[in-house]
Amino acid sequence: YLTLTVVKFRAAAEAVLSYLRKEEREWIADKDAQVLAAGKGNEGGSMQPLIEAQKAAELTKERVYELAEYAK
Repeated sequence: YLTLTVVKFRAAAEAVLSYLRKEEREWIADKDAQVLAAGKGNEGGSMQPLIEAQKAAELTKERVYELAEYAK
């Protein structure tokens, strides 16, 4: 009985981890698209990297708080 419970737990944990990896990859792709869009108005200019870095930091900070809520 214990072995079956452990096997079920591992399967459930793997399913959760797989879902979280998929969700995080989707978030990263969305973040990257938003970062590029933020820099478009200054493409090729000296401000482009700064604007993109600020957008990336903003989105990452929001994501950290979002993930912290899941952990509660």
